[in-house]
Amino acid sequence: MRAVSHSRLRVDFMAHVREQPQQTIRIRNFCGELAIRASDGDLRVARLSTVNPLFFIQSRENSASLSVAMEAELDQSRIEGVEELRRGGNLEWIVTIHAHIDGASGPQAVSGTDRVEMSRSSWIDILGQLGYRDSISIEIVLRTTRSKNVAKSLKYLRAAHSSFMLGNDRQAIAECRDALEALDPLLGDDRNVSFENSRSHTKQTRLLVLRKALKLLPHAAKHAEKDENPIEWERSDAELILAMTAAFIRRSMPA
Repeated sequence: MRAVSHSRLRVDFMAHVREQPQQTIRIRNFCGELAIRASDGDLRVARLSTVNPLFFIQSRENSASLSVAMEAELDQSRIEGVEELRRGGNLEWIVTIHAHIDGASGPQAVSGTDRVEMSRSSWIDILGQLGYRDSISIEIVLRTTRSKNVAKSLKYLRAAHSSFMLGNDRQAIAECRDALEALDPLLGDDRNVSFENSRSHTKQTRLLVLRKALKLLPHAAKHAEKDENPIEWERSDAELILAMTAAFIRRSMPA
């Protein structure tokens, strides 16, 4: 697999036609699906189509092996769906190909499925080929945990991410506030810390100050009716707060 443009993924495979004495075999109408293996079943990502819509394979009696090039459209929403399930790990692609065979016995529909293991680093390279090198991507792996506080915080974070994907930036920011508050018992009480005498602050105190400041920003989204100066939230605000909230949650997890 490789990217061929900012939104298209190329899948190349070999089609093998066995020897058919005194027959001419023609394989046409190639199409397919690209999916990934998820814990709760296969997730379809995109349709596959041949680069040349009129492409076909024809073999006269002898066996033949020919390369078939197919492409899938991968827009941002599809990539986000893959990333949501990948969770910073490797990928298992499921490639299903359909075609029609014309032979002595008449037309026949055939299908085949193959699995392709892809490492995390290979997928990151493809993301770059798809045009994502213009942005900085930092993965924050959020593992499952036995901590009730972290689990509660993760619940709010996932809700915030869902709101973000739906374009509801204010709601996403407000849910980040809930995620941060759920970490209070683990990360310490930040109510009595300040920026004063910051040169003498330890790292833990500085982190408390940072979290206190971070909680102040989404507070305005959660309690908008109480603020004297209404705020118009932008996409970049939600991106900033989501990233920092996720980083704080990751830091609260056991090593």
